[in-house]
Amino acid sequence: MKKIVFTDLATNLYTAPIFTTLEFNGQPFYGTNRQLPLAILFRKNSLAFAKTQFETTHLKLFDDHDNLMLTLSPNQIIRACLGMYLAKITLRPLPKLTERFIFSLILELTDDRQIQLLNSETQAIPQVISWLTTQNIQIDDPMRLASKLDASTTIDFRNFTVLSNGTEFAKTLEIN
Repeated sequence: MKKIVFTDLATNLYTAPIFTTLEFNGQPFYGTNRQLPLAILFRKNSLAFAKTQFETTHLKLFDDHDNLMLTLSPNQIIRACLGMYLAKITLRPLPKLTERFIFSLILELTDDRQIQLLNSETQAIPQVISWLTTQNIQIDDPMRLASKLDASTTIDFRNFTVLSNGTEFAKTLEIN
């Protein structure tokens, strides 16, 4: 995985993974509400957090100042790759370490570029899968999340280990 960027999101959109709120029909999945250590990390370090709106006919990406960075129609997306990482988050200046699961959505575009979106709200995964399926976008799902998760599924270390075994998502993501 490339180094995650937290500044100048528009410039780094195609070159590095970015954290984003995922929004469906006006309902946001922040990924930081219940994941307090991640929320503290973002606030304390003034780190950028983008917003992605999944709408009926397109997908919109906004930067941390709510400026529109990109609008994509489904026919601009060739494929989507779903996965999850176990993230170890270190909060500075305290040496506190916490672990969270991070959802990854990689969009491969028709112009040979990629966008990687990250969010720690795993309950958004079924919504993402539903949107991609409705839009007839090919889904690569090495962890088989589409068949294993629903809105009420809780990811724990044991089932994460089983799902990620043998995939690129089996490695730990370190955020500090």
